[in-house]
Amino acid sequence: NGGPTQFGLDPFFVPLGGGAPCAGGFSLATPTPRANAFRVLRAMQLRKPVLLEGSPGVGKTSLVQALGAACGHRVVRINLSEQTDLMDLLGSDLPVEGAPPGTYAWQDGPFLAALRSGHWVILDELNLAPQAVLEGLNSCLDHRATVYVPELAASFECPPSFRVFGCQNPLQQGGGRKGLPKSFLNRFTQVWMEELDAADMRAIAGSLFAALGAPLLEQLVGFVRALQAALARREFGAAGGPWDFNLRDVFRWCELMLAEQAPPHWRPGAFLDALFLQRFRSESDRKAALRLYRESMGGCDAAQLPPLQPHFAVSSRWVQVGCAWLPRAAAQLPPPPPLQLLHGMLRPLQALILGVRMGWMCVVSGEGGAGKSSSLRLLAQLSGARLEETVLSTATDTTELLGCFEQTELSRLQLETLQEADELGRSLISQLAVVGVSEVSRKGLGSVSARLLLKVSRKCLG
Repeated sequence: NGGPTQFGLDPFFVPLGGGAPCAGGFSLATPTPRANAFRVLRAMQLRKPVLLEGSPGVGKTSLVQALGAACGHRVVRINLSEQTDLMDLLGSDLPVEGAPPGTYAWQDGPFLAALRSGHWVILDELNLAPQAVLEGLNSCLDHRATVYVPELAASFECPPSFRVFGCQNPLQQGGGRKGLPKSFLNRFTQVWMEELDAADMRAIAGSLFAALGAPLLEQLVGFVRALQAALARREFGAAGGPWDFNLRDVFRWCELMLAEQAPPHWRPGAFLDALFLQRFRSESDRKAALRLYRESMGGCDAAQLPPLQPHFAVSSRWVQVGCAWLPRAAAQLPPPPPLQLLHGMLRPLQALILGVRMGWMCVVSGEGGAGKSSSLRLLAQLSGARLEETVLSTATDTTELLGCFEQTELSRLQLETLQEADELGRSLISQLAVVGVSEVSRKGLGSVSARLLLKVSRKCLG
C-alpha cells in the first residue's frame, strides 16, 4: 500500500487510476506470486512497456489483471496469433448500423480505443504475432509514444496512464512461436516469471477451495507436481509431449469435486481418468500415471477408484457415462446417420461429457480413423444437441467462424426461413410424440405456432 494515491510493494509504487481499486481475486500472500509482482512493479518504474515471460499457468496475465484492478485501471486483454492484422488492433472503416446502405465510419480497434482512454493493454502471446503487427506498434512502444493511423492521417499520443504489457510463453513451447528481434525486445523491460512451488500452489488452492480441506488439497497438488516431474524426467509420456501439468489442472479438479460431489465424501479419483489419464496417447502411459496416483495419494483414495471401463445408461431425460451425465433435449433434430456406441468410446465420452457440463473447451486428438468426429456426433445425438461442424485449415480466417459484413440476398433469407420453419415443425412433432396431443395443445401449441408465423413474416418482409 502506497497511500491514498498509490499502490505497490515497498519501495516500488504506481499511481492509482480513475476506477475503484479492488482485490481482483489474486493473492500476494505466497512468496512466489509476491516476488513476481515485486519484479513487475519494479519494471513499471520506467515508462517502457513490460514483457512478462514464463511457463504456462504461472500467472502472467492474471498478475497484470490483478495489479490493474488493485490500481483502479481497466485492463484490456488482446490475444495475438499468426492471423492477427494491424487493423484488428487499430480499427477500420465499418458499415454504420441504421444508416443508408454504403455508409461507412471509422471504428477504433481495441488497442487504439484503450490508448485513447488511457487503459492498460495486455498483448498476449506476443511471440505469435506476425512481423507486420510488431512493426506497426514500434512507434507506440519506444520514446515517441505515439501511434500513426494512415486511414485517419492522424497520430495519437499515449497518455500517462496508458501502459502496455506483453505476455508470452518460452520459445521452447512450440506452437508457431518465434524469437522476437532484439531491436524489438529492447523496447521492453523484460521480467521472467518464476514458477510456483508446492507451498504456493497449496496456499492459492486453499484460498479458493477452502471447502475441500488442506489435507486433500495437499495430496492433489502433490500428485500434479509428481506427474509433471515424472514427465520432465521422461519416465513415460514420450508420445504426445511436451506436457505441462500445473495449477490450472488442480483448479479443474477442485471445481469438478465441488460441482459433482458433496462434502465430506470427496472422491478425487472419480475424475482421474477424465482429467489426466485420457490425455495420454498410449495405455502404458495411462497405467504409469495411475501407479503414480496410487503412490502420491498414499492409499487414501486408491481403494475407491472407479472401474476404468465406465458404465453407460440412457433414458428419455438423461444420458450417463460413468460419473458424467447430461440432460437430453426434448426437441428431436433431423435423423442423424446411424452410429454405434463401442466400449472403447466410453472413457473418452465420459471426459467429453464432463467438459461440456463444466463449459470447458475440449480437444479430441488421435490417429486418422480413430473415431474422433464420430464420438462427438454420437454425443450430440445422445444429448439431442445440434452439432455444427467446420473444417479448419491453415487458410481459415476468423471471419469464417465469427462472421463478417455481406450483401443481403433474398434467396439466402428465404432458405434460412424454411430451415427455421422445418426445425420448429420437428420440435412440435417431437413434443406431440412425447407428452401427447392434448398436453401440447393446452400448453405450447399456440406459442409454437405464433413463433413460427412471426419468424416467417419477418423474413418475408425483409
